[in-house]
Amino acid sequence: MARSVSTIVLVLALVTAASTLGFQRTAVSAVPPAPTQAAVSIVLLAESVAPSSLERAQYEAIEDHAQSVGLSVVRPEPSGDGRLAQALESSTERGVLGVFWIRTRPRKLTIYMYEPRAQGVFIRELERTPDDGDAALIEAVGLIVASTAAALREHETGEAHGEQAHPGGMRLLDADELAKLQPVAREEARPQPDVPPPATDAGPGSTAVSRPNVGLRLLAAYLGDGFNRAAPWQSGARLGLGVLPHQRVRIDLAYGFVGPGTAGGQPRLRVFRHEIGIDVGVGGDLGDRLTLHGTAVVAASFVRWRLEQRRGLRPIARVGPMLEIGIRLVAGLYLDIGVGAMVSLNRFAFVLCETPDSACTGEDRDVVASSGRVSPRGTVGLSYRFGRTPGR
Repeated sequence: MARSVSTIVLVLALVTAASTLGFQRTAVSAVPPAPTQAAVSIVLLAESVAPSSLERAQYEAIEDHAQSVGLSVVRPEPSGDGRLAQALESSTERGVLGVFWIRTRPRKLTIYMYEPRAQGVFIRELERTPDDGDAALIEAVGLIVASTAAALREHETGEAHGEQAHPGGMRLLDADELAKLQPVAREEARPQPDVPPPATDAGPGSTAVSRPNVGLRLLAAYLGDGFNRAAPWQSGARLGLGVLPHQRVRIDLAYGFVGPGTAGGQPRLRVFRHEIGIDVGVGGDLGDRLTLHGTAVVAASFVRWRLEQRRGLRPIARVGPMLEIGIRLVAGLYLDIGVGAMVSLNRFAFVLCETPDSACTGEDRDVVASSGRVSPRGTVGLSYRFGRTPGR
């Protein structure tokens, strides 16, 4: 009897242990493994190779807020292709939610974003008041970028909410605005289908020639210039044609006319001048509507003089610096104001002799007038630029 009871107890213990192990195994297997999330990031493009203190503060604020919501920030080196082209290239990396860059101006700050999923460029503009400091603006930039990226991670894009609702209060650029942003880089970066090239009328052996990215400049201006103390300021005009080989460089070839004016006493010496010059200017933008250039002028001046019944022509080589400010009136049209001075490399004097047979020395020599070494110079006029836009 005791053996039977022991046997029953042993069987019940085995059944209970088997049931307990089976339950535990079922409960563990019912808990799913933690999902592995793919790393997500945003790309932050720098405005320049050497950012200012304000730009560095903005980048740090963006990184801090992005990391607080679990996003990593990638900051590639600036490229010379433009930020839109670099954004399109950077967006192809795996796990990129969006590519951001910032443009800061004296009165406005613009946040740009390229979203790969929507294949569109979004912007948000913030008013800037430098007199009140930029601390609040820096904090706002970090919050806007981080919240926008977080919304993208949750698929809250303009595509999901319609054209009027975009994350972070950002607005989608239309086709015209996008073309003005950087049309060349946008066309080059856009993937093209594999289609055969169109047929051309070019003959056999011809090669395609790419159009250089060079702008032109036409100018017409009032010209004021001095000759000597007797004629400190003479008025005239100047016409020119220039090229813009680089966004910060311009080269002008100009013709100027000044005079006539009285450059001497009795008898009266009348002079007027023709000038052919080359101007080389280096500068850039001072905001959205102003440009500033420092210009070196090299000119050949031909002075036509008239003294009673005699007349003649004297050449003068001149060089000098100019400081020029351009004010954009409408697209391509500028009001240019320049001030500077010119230095004559070869001076000459107008001399009268008592008689043609005299030695023209001493009392026989009469200096009517002489050209000055340094003279002031000023210009006010209009220029029209097409092709490349200087400073942009």
